[in-house]
Amino acid sequence: MKVSDVLDSRPTTRIQIFIVGLALLILILDGLDLQLLSFAAPVILSEWNITQAELGIALSAALVGMTIGTTAGGALGDRWGKRRITILSVILFGIATIAASARDNVPSMAILRLISGLGFGAATPNVFALVSEFLSQRARPRAIGLMTIGSPVGGMAGSALALLLIPSLGWRATFIICGIATLILLVIFRAIVPESPGYLLRRGRNEDALRSLERAVGEKFDGEAISLEAEQRGASNSPLREVLASRNKRVNVGCWLGFFAAQFVVFAFLGWFPVVLRGAGLSLESALRASLAFNMISVVGSVLAGWVINWIGTRRTILLAAASATIAIVLMPWTINATTGDGWEATWPLLVVASLAGAGVAMTITALYTVAAHAYTASHRATGMGISLSFGRLAGIITTLVGGVVLTLSDDTWVFFGLLAGVMVVAALSAAVINRHLQPQPLNAAAKTVALVAADSGEPRR
Repeated sequence: MKVSDVLDSRPTTRIQIFIVGLALLILILDGLDLQLLSFAAPVILSEWNITQAELGIALSAALVGMTIGTTAGGALGDRWGKRRITILSVILFGIATIAASARDNVPSMAILRLISGLGFGAATPNVFALVSEFLSQRARPRAIGLMTIGSPVGGMAGSALALLLIPSLGWRATFIICGIATLILLVIFRAIVPESPGYLLRRGRNEDALRSLERAVGEKFDGEAISLEAEQRGASNSPLREVLASRNKRVNVGCWLGFFAAQFVVFAFLGWFPVVLRGAGLSLESALRASLAFNMISVVGSVLAGWVINWIGTRRTILLAAASATIAIVLMPWTINATTGDGWEATWPLLVVASLAGAGVAMTITALYTVAAHAYTASHRATGMGISLSFGRLAGIITTLVGGVVLTLSDDTWVFFGLLAGVMVVAALSAAVINRHLQPQPLNAAAKTVALVAADSGEPRR
């Protein structure tokens, strides 16, 4: 009896939904804590009497730590257990967030934000990989689509929380409250979420693996043996070596290119879109409205992507979503030039194009997450996802620099959006490079799998 056969032949249970929900909450708090210093920055600048450039060191420290933590944390999760590393990661950024509340200078704040970033980064690939190993193949895309909204929702929740707490309680109390909330969530996560059966099997802990699977599906398998998936047998003890094996060459190149390109475009819109619109002569209200449309529809696109992937598979989802985003980006200069006022009547073409770009990029990223969770096996899934995600983090750092240079050299919107359109084409091409896509999942997949499992075991079909 294979773990995947059990998961694929049964409907999603309440405990599996709880696991997805807790993972989503961790990612939301991750996004909230990551941006917490940015929300508190105006108050800290005044209180410490420092410049924006000086505080920028502490702000960038979290991104550096996040990039390192994403790669290192994934490898540690495959070696020591994804649940264990997730717990340690959440402890790390929860305690570091609380400790940051007592800082009164940039160097000590930068060190703590670096530590927080390591926790933020390490948690992400392990949470995605752990959830993937508890879900059936048909449920996985929808769960991943939901989880990808965690960080942006955390950012939105953080801005609302900061608006509510910082004026009344101060930034230090806000850091303490967020850190304590993170640790409380960790206690719940530790009580409910077991280690993945695949990891336990690879460590020879067959009984523990059976109990973990029973907890996930809500059934008892007394006397039954579960086995490793065929592709995991004989796997190396080095997850990194497994990721870099020749059989993963096209998956690696495709995922690395795809994540880098798609995240490059996302960070360009998040960081520079309002600046470009203001530079083109649009009002601040119109610029913020277009940015809001991009961000809000991105969240919707991420959630919808799970259903689209089940319908048409990851290859076509990436191709269609990236193509839609590319077309929208190409149309952006025209719609900007056609915007002559601040009202909805004047800005609706820009809002439609911005929404299409946001949905397309978000669906592309969700499909890439799904591909990574599917193409890398459990023995090195967190490592593979961690390395892929680190390319996306790297894109964010590069975009910050490149975007400013491009806008400095030319104020023509065609140059900026032409660059983004070209990068988005690379994201589309990544679908052709990847050779292990998730195929469309029919709605009656569970019933078919039950029948096949029953036939193989000699049991009557139900």
